[in-house]
Amino acid sequence: MADQQPVYDIKITLLDVYCEETEDRFGEDEFYIAGMMLAPGMETRAVLTEPIGINNGQTKPFPPSQALILDAKGLKATDSVTFALAAYDEDAGKDLSKFVSFVVDLGLFVKQFISAADPVPNDLITKTRDFLIKEGWISKIDPDDYLGGLSETVPVADLHHGSRKVWSITNTPAKYQVHFNINKIARG
Repeated sequence: MADQQPVYDIKITLLDVYCEETEDRFGEDEFYIAGMMLAPGMETRAVLTEPIGINNGQTKPFPPSQALILDAKGLKATDSVTFALAAYDEDAGKDLSKFVSFVVDLGLFVKQFISAADPVPNDLITKTRDFLIKEGWISKIDPDDYLGGLSETVPVADLHHGSRKVWSITNTPAKYQVHFNINKIARG
């Protein structure tokens, strides 16, 4: 009988964001994340959170309805999970009544550039930002400020149940940490 590789179900959720220093020097930032998550055997999952008002020294949770960013089933230890996310400070208000349909459109857009078998294109975050501007999510008059990106592929073997992943954003005057929770359950 051949050895079978263990199979895992992976859920990744956004927990909270900590602001060490805002991008806006005169008040709070309106922090949000846009991008996608990918794992073998699943549809590309668009990620777009509603803006969170946050100021220096504050930690704010992500809304529970937007926290789950990956729900992949049947992954092997040799498979990988891909993060392609960007953080922004909103500078122009958005019509949140269109939020759900916009997330669907964003998912269809990023799907055309990647598949589970291919690496994430280096310019996916730039292409996503261009799409957000073209479709009016980011204003052309007062564009939202790009705070930083996370473009990373992580082997399932390196994900551990109950662990936390930290995305540090420090390449702009703003300084943030986004915390993710990893749930990795072995199927029996």
